Amino acid sequence: MAWNVDADPLQPAEATDWFRRKLNLRKDEYRQLTDRARRRAFTVAGVASLDLLAEVHRSLLEALVQGTPYQAWAQNLGPTLAAAWGTTNGYRLKLVFQQNILSAYAAGRYAQLTDPEVLRARPYWMFDAVLDSATTETCRQLNGVVLPHDHPLWAKNYPPRHFACRSGIRSLTVREAQERGITENPPEVQAEAGFGLRSDPSEWGRDWARGVATSASSARWQPAFAGTPPDWRTYGRPEAIPRDRLPPDLLVPSISEVGEAGFRRALARAWGGLEVVVADPTGAGTILNARVLLEHLSREPPDDRERYYGLLPDVVANPYEIWLVPLQSDRGAVAFRKYYLKLYGDKERAFLLVVEQQRGSTWTAYTHIYSSKKRYIADRRIGFLLWGRD
Repeated sequence: MAWNVDADPLQPAEATDWFRRKLNLRKDEYRQLTDRARRRAFTVAGVASLDLLAEVHRSLLEALVQGTPYQAWAQNLGPTLAAAWGTTNGYRLKLVFQQNILSAYAAGRYAQLTDPEVLRARPYWMFDAVLDSATTETCRQLNGVVLPHDHPLWAKNYPPRHFACRSGIRSLTVREAQERGITENPPEVQAEAGFGLRSDPSEWGRDWARGVATSASSARWQPAFAGTPPDWRTYGRPEAIPRDRLPPDLLVPSISEVGEAGFRRALARAWGGLEVVVADPTGAGTILNARVLLEHLSREPPDDRERYYGLLPDVVANPYEIWLVPLQSDRGAVAFRKYYLKLYGDKERAFLLVVEQQRGSTWTAYTHIYSSKKRYIADRRIGFLLWGRD
C-alpha cells in the first residue's frame, strides 16, 4: 500500500482532525520536546515566524481537506517559503508537503485500524512497503511481516519510519494472516529517531476532559522535554512577580453561600454569560465555560474557590505571563496546556489559570489555583513563554 505524494480528498476525517490539532512551534522549541510530544507539534526548518508557520500549517490542512495536488500547493506557498529560506529549494519544499501529508494519512489510517470493531474483525497487521529504488533497506526487510496488532514491533516501527517514508500497514483477518504466514522471527530493526511511534488517542483530543480532570492530582504527568525544561530564568524574567490590585467587584458569592443556581446567576452577570471567549495579549482566544469549570471543581474538596471565577476574564486578558507547557503521561498521552499567571495584592496570592487544548486551535479553561506558595508558582513558570508583561 503506497501513499501518494498528492493529497487525496477521500482520505478519512481522522487524518485532518489529527493534523488540525498540531501546535505551531519554532524549530528550536520543537527540538526540546520528547519524541512523543513532537507528534503534536508542527514546525518547518528555517521558518522562525509563528505567523508564517500558521500560514503553512493552514495551507497543508486545506490541501488535506480539498485534495490539493503538490504542484498547486507549491505554486501558492513556494515563493513565501523561498523568501523565508533565502533561496529556492524544490527538494526542501516537496519534503515539507510530503512529510506532513504522509504523516497525517498514516495517523488517519491508524485511527481506522484501531477502531474496536475493526480490531475484532482484523486483528493482524502486515507491513506494506513500496519496493522501488527509493525504498530504504529497513522498510524492505519489514515488507510482508505479519504480526498481531499489539506486537512490540509496531510500537517502534509504525509508518512513517523515516523522512519521506511511503510504507503503510494493511490489516488482516485471522484467516488471511494464517494464509500469508504469521512471522515467527521479525527483523530487529529500528525506525529513525523521531519516527515509528504508534499514535495515541490524545493526539485527536479524545477524552480530553477526562484526562485533565485526573492530571491535576496525578504524578504521572511530567513536562514533555527531552532535557531540562526552560523556565523564567531562561527568558530572563524577574523572580518577583509584581502585584496587581484585587478588584473586589469581580468576586462572586460561593456556592456554599447562595447555592449553585444563585452562583450561576452571579457568574453570568460577572462574565456576561455562562460561556465566553476572552482574547489574551497574543490575540488567542480562551473559552471560559462554567459547566467545564464546575465539573472539574466537583472532583475536588469544597474550598469556595469558585468565588474567584469572576476574575478569570481579567486573568486571561491582563496576565503577567502566559506559558505553553507540554506534558506527557507514563502511558504516552501528551497534553499541551497554557498557564495564565497573575499576582493579586490580596495576601500576595498568585492566580494560576490552567487551560487545555481541546479541538484544533480551541483552548478551554478547566481549573485554576489561587496560591500564596511561592515555590508552587515558581515551579509552574516553565515551558515556552508565549507572552510576558514588561
